[in-house]
Amino acid sequence: MLLIVVIVGVVVCVFLGHFAFSYHKQEKTVRSKGGITAMFSEVIKGLLEYRSARVVQQSNSFIGISGVFYDPITSRECGNWGFKLQISFQLLVVQYRAYVDLGGGEHIKQNWDFPITLSQSEIVNNLKKKADETNVYGIFK
Repeated sequence: MLLIVVIVGVVVCVFLGHFAFSYHKQEKTVRSKGGITAMFSEVIKGLLEYRSARVVQQSNSFIGISGVFYDPITSRECGNWGFKLQISFQLLVVQYRAYVDLGGGEHIKQNWDFPITLSQSEIVNNLKKKADETNVYGIFK
């Protein structure tokens, strides 16, 4: 029984050590390339084109971009939206969250994974297409 516990402990330690080594290697690579803002500048620029968009969080491998929805009739704030972009090994992980408070409120959540080798213009086009599909009020731009 003790032998099984020792073997499982060694396997877990090897797995965690490999994960920590890979994560450190990724952070070092991203930092050497100027961070996520340099690596995905076109994607970030494309998302900052949205009305009221601004960077709210930022690190070497993570950036958060957020904004406010406006009612097209009254021009008052009626919700918020946000994109979180994070480099996770060989993927750009994008999370989109929105809350629109028109007629009862609507929560929207989307997640996408893009290979980091995919062209940035294609990533921007996919994100805008998906975000616009969930934007039933036409108040993103």
